[in-house]
Amino acid sequence: MIFTLLQLFLAAAMFDVWLFRYRTPGAFRGGDAKTMEEEFEVYGLPDWFRKVVRVLKLTAGVLMIAGIWHELTALSRRNLACGPYGGSDVHAREGQRSLV
Repeated sequence: MIFTLLQLFLAAAMFDVWLFRYRTPGAFRGGDAKTMEEEFEVYGLPDWFRKVVRVLKLTAGVLMIAGIWHELTALSRRNLACGPYGGSDVHAREGQRSLV
């Protein structure tokens, strides 16, 4: 039950950040970035990489939700364990706050 709630929470957080808050300012944006596009520029990452990360994050969110009803839990758990931490090293290198 707890794992299911955690899956739903993290999937909702991914959808929130990568769909709804994608073009809005936030407290955890790097540098002076106001949007996700600007944040990737602040970190010196290419535009194609931002697009790939967006697709992967949204796919991970869908798989986490699907993993509740289907036997995708191994993949969902791997995403759950690794997915949120992917950007933490970039935030840390730039001296920015990070959620994780």
